[in-house]
Amino acid sequence: MRQTWGVFTWALLFWAVSVRANGIPEFFSVRCAPRVYTEATLTRTLRGLDAERRAWVERGRYKGFSMSTHELKQDMSQGVTYLDDEQREYYRVHFCRQPDGEVRFCHSDGRLIDTRVAQAYRSDRGYRALFVMGLDGAFYVSSYQKDREFHHSSFFGDALVAAAGEVEIIDGVMNFLGDRTGHFPYADIFLQAIFQLEVEGVNLIGIDIGRWSAGESSYTYARYVPAPLDRH
Repeated sequence: MRQTWGVFTWALLFWAVSVRANGIPEFFSVRCAPRVYTEATLTRTLRGLDAERRAWVERGRYKGFSMSTHELKQDMSQGVTYLDDEQREYYRVHFCRQPDGEVRFCHSDGRLIDTRVAQAYRSDRGYRALFVMGLDGAFYVSSYQKDREFHHSSFFGDALVAAAGEVEIIDGVMNFLGDRTGHFPYADIFLQAIFQLEVEGVNLIGIDIGRWSAGESSYTYARYVPAPLDRH
């Protein structure tokens, strides 16, 4: 009995030391905090989107966002992967219209995109994958993401992008779009993506829109209800 108790004591001590050094093991931690929905998040998004629509009409093209100088230097020092044109094409999203008329996110071979595999790479992000939109309106999504190796900047390197953030897609249907990206620290970095998705015919009604707060290290959410397009 004493021997058994001694083994248990040493095992408990070892676990405590491990937790102090490495944090609570993943299977004890809460992966996703409860979602906090606010009217302000939706209002801010719709106002910003309306401004982007008007700006697009005036410019006739998408606005480009550059990577922060700090992040670019970090990428260079860490050897982050930058894709060339051919490699980037692998991650390109194709919008496939289904027999029921719904537009879904597909791979080039017609398979439906599903980001649930993303949790295998970053358990703290759940099913959220990286997305980036080019200046031509093309979408790119990667469930694979790894610190010091593959980031938002991996798609276009130090070139300009039209939008970036996080996306959750299940069986080709998007149910979340967020603006979290450290490489492109702009408040409305994902708004042009919403505009382009509307153009592609993707049904956005009811999806979760997320606004990331770096200070709080969390999202605030809103159920997306698009405002009527300005036809004038």
